[in-house]
Amino acid sequence: MKSVQKVRNSLAIILVSLLFVAGCGQSIDAITEKGVIEEKVVEFHDDFNSYNFEKIYNNAHPELKNVFELKEYVKFITFSRDLLGPAISSTNQKWNKLTEGSRSLISLSQETQFQNGTTTEIFNFLVEGEEILLLDYSVDDGKFL
Repeated sequence: MKSVQKVRNSLAIILVSLLFVAGCGQSIDAITEKGVIEEKVVEFHDDFNSYNFEKIYNNAHPELKNVFELKEYVKFITFSRDLLGPAISSTNQKWNKLTEGSRSLISLSQETQFQNGTTTEIFNFLVEGEEILLLDYSVDDGKFL
C-alpha cells in the first residue's frame, strides 16, 4: 500500500494535470454547481456514517480509482470513520474553484463535527460538462491520534 503522502502527491499531480487537459462540453452555472456539490457532501456523509465506502468509491472520479484500489480506499476511509465516529454536522469554511477550458476543480473545506470531536474535511470535485465527481477527500484526523 502506498504511503498517504505518496498518494497525496500523486493526487496533487493528477489534479493539476487534469486542469490543463482540454475538456469537452459546457459547464453548469456556479449556483447550480455549488448546490450539487453541497448535496454530494451530504450524500458522502450519509455513506460515511453507514460505512458504505464502496458506494463512495464507485461514484468517485476515475482518477481517484487510478490512485487507490478499492481495498486500499476502504481501509483508509474505515480508519478515519472508526477514529472520528459519524459526522453530525458541518459548516462550509472555504470554497475554491480553478477552471481551465470546460473543466473545473472545486475544493470545499468544511469544519465538521463528528461524534468524537471537530476537525476539517476537504472535498475536491472535478466538474466536466454536466458531471461533478469526487476526486479526493481528506480529513485532518491527526488531532485524534
